[in-house]
Amino acid sequence: KLQFLYFIEERGGREREKMEDIQDQEVEMTFELVKVVTGQFDKTSILSLPLCGLDIKQIQNLDGLSRLHTLNLSNNKIMSLSGGFEGVQRCLKRLDLRFNRISKLDGLQSLEVLEVVYLQGNFVRDLDTVIGLAGNQRLRGLHLKDRDGSNPNPVCTIPNYKSVVMKKLPRLGTLDGEFFLSEQSNALALTDGEGLEVVLPSSQPWISSSLLSDATFISTKQFISSSTAIAADLFQECDLLLQQADTAIKKQSE
Repeated sequence: KLQFLYFIEERGGREREKMEDIQDQEVEMTFELVKVVTGQFDKTSILSLPLCGLDIKQIQNLDGLSRLHTLNLSNNKIMSLSGGFEGVQRCLKRLDLRFNRISKLDGLQSLEVLEVVYLQGNFVRDLDTVIGLAGNQRLRGLHLKDRDGSNPNPVCTIPNYKSVVMKKLPRLGTLDGEFFLSEQSNALALTDGEGLEVVLPSSQPWISSSLLSDATFISTKQFISSSTAIAADLFQECDLLLQQADTAIKKQSE
């Protein structure tokens, strides 16, 4: 039984809260549900959307959420990702799909700015479907199991899984909670790859020649811009953790 909080519009335009028990029902992703969860009535105002633990089976009706950057669909019953991200391909950066029934990652390739995806506790078996994420140019974090090895997808048991993924997805900075430098992702193939072709990237200077010719190495504007980008990533990570904590608290109180 799921305690579901929703809002009913009364006469005179006033709103009140009411608790309703939803039992043995499939919850569909509709904008009405989105309004209930976020309290927002303007689609373009929604930046983060937590829809976890609602027994959702299909991703749909995301069109119009043109500024959505974080979507939490963990602990649902989703099996397919194909065609579900219409409308958020150019804005969604963080996606939590943990503990669903996903075996194929088809559909994630359409997310042009995806940076981090959480897939622990699913049924992904095929290494090719993971390697298919090579087209996601901005993907930096991929989680198919927890850092301690718990909640793995079956693909994680394939020999040399880590080295193959890091070789095929060289832009990754984090795999299953473990951090890598770009050189390390190639070096894995040397230690674990068993004959895999290794292409070591050429080193790049830390400071460009144009900066060296200036009186100062790094301008205040550049420093602020870089620091702001790092802070934005940290705030997004904190937002995701807060959503997960809120979900856990609600489940404990049921």
